[in-house]
Amino acid sequence: MEGGCCSTSGRVYHETQVMSMCGVHCLNTLLQANAFNEVDLAQIAHELDRREREVMAEGGITSEDYLKFVAADSQNVSDEGNFSIQVLAEALKMYSVTPKPWRNGQSEPHLQSAFICNLREHWFTIRRLGGQWYNLNSLASTPEKITDFYLSAYLGQLSTEKYTIFVV
Repeated sequence: MEGGCCSTSGRVYHETQVMSMCGVHCLNTLLQANAFNEVDLAQIAHELDRREREVMAEGGITSEDYLKFVAADSQNVSDEGNFSIQVLAEALKMYSVTPKPWRNGQSEPHLQSAFICNLREHWFTIRRLGGQWYNLNSLASTPEKITDFYLSAYLGQLSTEKYTIFVV
């Protein structure tokens, strides 16, 4: 994410948690704008569900796999409003941003622009803005400044705690 897609004009855009909309908050803080809402992401999730059903139907609509698939709940959005990485990635395509898996131990995380992190249906962003790193977790009331040194340690801690981390 080369310097980000949106300017901040000196302010850090932050959203606080509303219901289970952390995927929405994660994307908006990443993009530093009110770019998405839950309806936008739900539409993306339902479109992904539709495409997945089409692919599964190619094996026959009476096949055991297809019947299990259509009987199961969506893997792209839960009833509570939690969204999958596939939904977030599809939304980010509109901004030419692609999340890629980050592995603990990769060198020099401070040279990246941003990370999105997930654990048990909670998403949040860690983002560099104007040369300063911020933890933009929507569970916090304000953004938290992070030093380059702490960024590396924090990503290591998150990885140890089994977070899934994507670099963007």
